[in-house]
Amino acid sequence: MILVTSAYGNQGKRLIPKLAASGARVRALRAGPGGEAALIALGAVEAIIGDASDPAVLERAMAGVESVYHVGPSAHPQERAMGFAVVDAARTAGVRHVVLSSVLHPVLRSLIQHELKRDIEEYLIESGLDFTILQPADYMQVLRCRRAFETSEFQLAWNVERRQSVVDVEDIAEVAAKVLLDGPAHYGATYELSAPGCFTGHDIGGIIARVTGR
Repeated sequence: MILVTSAYGNQGKRLIPKLAASGARVRALRAGPGGEAALIALGAVEAIIGDASDPAVLERAMAGVESVYHVGPSAHPQERAMGFAVVDAARTAGVRHVVLSSVLHPVLRSLIQHELKRDIEEYLIESGLDFTILQPADYMQVLRCRRAFETSEFQLAWNVERRQSVVDVEDIAEVAAKVLLDGPAHYGATYELSAPGCFTGHDIGGIIARVTGR
C-alpha cells in the first residue's frame, strides 16, 4: 500500500492515476472535507479525510503502508509540524520508504517556504527511515499565469529580473511514481527536478505573448 498525502492537490491528482495504472494500491489522504468519491475516481482504493498533523489521523493512514509520498502545503503555518508528524508516524508504523516532495534550492534562507521544507528534509534524513527527496522547481501550471491569458497582463510577486527554473507537474508525478515503484533503487537519493532553461519574468511574459499572439 502507498499513502499519498495532499492527495487532491496538483501532484496527487496526477500521481494517483499513474500508481493505480501500474497496479499499486493507493490510500489517499486529504484535509478538505468530503471528496472521497473524487479520490476513489482517481484510482485510490481508500480515501481518508483528515488533518495530516493529527496523530490519530496519521495512525489510521499509515496502517499497513509500505511507502509514503508526502506533499506539504507550501508556506502553511503548520507545514513544518505536519512534515515532522508524518515522519514520526511513518517510523512508528514501520513504513519502509518515505518520499518527500520538497523544493528546488531549499538552502535559500530568504524564502520561508524553502526554510520550512529544508527543516523537514533534515528531519527525514535523520529519522533512520529509507527516504528519497524530490526538489521540484516552480510549476509550469502555476495559477499566476492565468491572468496573463485572460487580461494580457502578466504579474509576479517578486522582481521580474529574478531568474527561475520551472517544471511540468506531470513530469514530477512521473518521477514520483517511478521512485515509489522502484523503491530501493532510490533510497537515500535527492533529485532536483527542472525543465531546461532559467527565465526572468520578462522571458515568461514574452513566451505567453507569443502563445497568445498579444
